[in-house]
Amino acid sequence: MKKSLLSVAAVLSAAFLLVACGGATPSGSGVAAYKTANFGMSKEEVQALPEFSDWEVLPDELSAVQRIEAYDYDVFLAFENDKLNAVQILTPVWSADEYDTEIMPAAENLVKYFTAAYGQPSEDQGVPYLMDFSPGVKYTVCTWNTEQVWASVVVMQRDRDDYGFVVACHVLPQE
Repeated sequence: MKKSLLSVAAVLSAAFLLVACGGATPSGSGVAAYKTANFGMSKEEVQALPEFSDWEVLPDELSAVQRIEAYDYDVFLAFENDKLNAVQILTPVWSADEYDTEIMPAAENLVKYFTAAYGQPSEDQGVPYLMDFSPGVKYTVCTWNTEQVWASVVVMQRDRDDYGFVVACHVLPQE
């Protein structure tokens, strides 16, 4: 009985993952990367999907500003050997004055989004306090390590003259 409940839970989780990520198509590996793009799809296949037709085309990636829940993020789909192999999501650079009003909420927004897609994080350190930061150091807020993907949400203070803050998310297929 316990085994069959776990099997049902696994099937429901996989179905929820596909719905939460936008209903991935059967092309590529079948593992949802972003919206209907799957890991393993070629750049041409991704560009042929309606929601990616107006994305900026760069040599090894596609990029666009995308609204995820309440915030706009720069989303990059990275290709290696013409196969989609990574997704990176970035916020604009914000100053320390905007930590409580922009940075923390943007990080929490991504955590909420990916928790809906992948379930509870494997690790959850929470969003760090402003005083915990050092220039150039990246703080992992949450990670998800599922059978299909590895994802993380991080907050980092850039090691540049402006010491601006960025929230980033990385999604990779499991090998």
